[in-house]
Amino acid sequence: MKADARPSYARSTYVAGESPRLALQRGDTLAQVLVAVVLLGIAAFASVALQATVTRSHDAARRLERAVRIGQSAAEALRAGLSVEQAVRLMRDSLAALPGGGLAITGAAPGVAQVSVYWTEPRSGDDAADDESCPRSADVSPTRAPRCFVLQVAA
Repeated sequence: MKADARPSYARSTYVAGESPRLALQRGDTLAQVLVAVVLLGIAAFASVALQATVTRSHDAARRLERAVRIGQSAAEALRAGLSVEQAVRLMRDSLAALPGGGLAITGAAPGVAQVSVYWTEPRSGDDAADDESCPRSADVSPTRAPRCFVLQVAA
């Protein structure tokens, strides 16, 4: 028996009922390849967009967690007997980590203090409106949205 002298890419398996010419043309058409490339591109774009959203959400959660820690520390300082001025001074370095951050301590009722930690965040398309309960920061602008964390403390 004589071996087939054609290169391996030119050899094909003959299927009964199929013309030998069609046997060489098995594979993907240009349209199929283009559809596959477009679908891969859409998937890659969606993946990048999702990653950006996750990163923004993670950053916002970190700022909120920092604000909660600052508020709790200020509340503990008040419970320990420090004055409002001393508690605010104690939190000054921590507040520097929050963009546009500040701390307001007011008397909500007799024997109750209200600790408000406020900061700003970059606006996103889903910001419906500013939080009106937050004290105004100098950093609020069309690109920054006010955020706050409020805690009631029994003095």
